[in-house]
Amino acid sequence: FYYLNDSLDDHLDILLPLRILLAQISPFQIQVDDFDTFVENHVSFLKPSEKSTRLMKQMFEKAKSLFPACVKSRQNEYNPHLTIEQYENAEQLDQVRSSLVLNEPFDFPVEYVYILQR
Repeated sequence: FYYLNDSLDDHLDILLPLRILLAQISPFQIQVDDFDTFVENHVSFLKPSEKSTRLMKQMFEKAKSLFPACVKSRQNEYNPHLTIEQYENAEQLDQVRSSLVLNEPFDFPVEYVYILQR
């Protein structure tokens, strides 16, 4: 799932524990079964199934346990999703909301997780 190669440049106290955690996770499937929206910021997104959401939240909790100081607020719950678009305003979101129809669920494999650094 995650390979421990090319880790020579890691900050040992940050990326190495994350790499070790991810190396313990096997590849898995994600199922997407619906569309949804975040009204507060005018975003439409694909929504994973309940089982897939639980799986991703478990992964998130494991990563979060490594770095509890990085959790800014307990108020905002982690909400796994695949963003489709962010609209300029609520009116634009309302215009497209009725056309967001997923005729049948679909699955895709998650074989790799990449760590992006800025």
